[in-house]
Amino acid sequence: MYVLIIVGILALGLDAYLTYLICVNTAWFHFYSGAIMGYPIFLLIYLLFVVFLFIWGLFFNKKKETTKPNMFYYGILRQTDSSFLSILRIKIIFRGQEKMPKGRYLIIQNHRSNFDQMVMLKAIKEHPLVCVTKPENMDFPIAGPFIHHSGFIPINRDDMREGIKATEKAASYIENDLASIAISPEGTRNKTDSLLLPFHPGSFNIAYLAKCPIVVSSLKDTDKIKNRAFFRRTKVYFSILEVIPYEKYKDMKPSELATYCRDLIYLDLKRKEHF
Repeated sequence: MYVLIIVGILALGLDAYLTYLICVNTAWFHFYSGAIMGYPIFLLIYLLFVVFLFIWGLFFNKKKETTKPNMFYYGILRQTDSSFLSILRIKIIFRGQEKMPKGRYLIIQNHRSNFDQMVMLKAIKEHPLVCVTKPENMDFPIAGPFIHHSGFIPINRDDMREGIKATEKAASYIENDLASIAISPEGTRNKTDSLLLPFHPGSFNIAYLAKCPIVVSSLKDTDKIKNRAFFRRTKVYFSILEVIPYEKYKDMKPSELATYCRDLIYLDLKRKEHF
């Protein structure tokens, strides 16, 4: 939000100056034509900010492994994420926020859109939230360098050794009180007509190792963003369904836990009403 405030102040200042020039040199009715330039000016300044981030990111060393989240880069990432979603006219309806645990946790969710993690980053403000993501996202323009330095954890599910390493790293973030972890047990974005893909039980090993609560959540309508951004407001629904303490799941098999969590999310997605 701070990014939007700063950009907004700069845009208002530039717009006021241009309006002044118009009023001094032309008829009074041109004042209105100067006033409506505010939004384009705002977008132009924001675009310059994005270009600055892109150039800055070119100097990052993405080959160096991060051992913990860098809060400076995480702050830039969250502020940029929040401002970008606002510009896209996305309104997040956050339900069940009062259920969130006080300490670190593993949060799981369905995966329907590339905006899923962005929505979660904006909605959850209490703690740093590091996402387990596919390695290709680290090469994404602008965002890639910042999610790398923010401590996001790439996981290659086709490489068992790398998968174990990523799991242990994610668990250490929780154990050392560095960040909470978000992961989608589906493993990939759901592009089918099914509400949910099968869950990978190995995703829950993070919680077993860290002995932390599991926050079960669901995301609705994030797949509508790409077709409505800028032109229409999109309401997306982020719901906390249940918080499962370690004592409840410690004796469950990973496959049993995966089935239990999947059923919770599936039933919520199946409901036609959002509330």
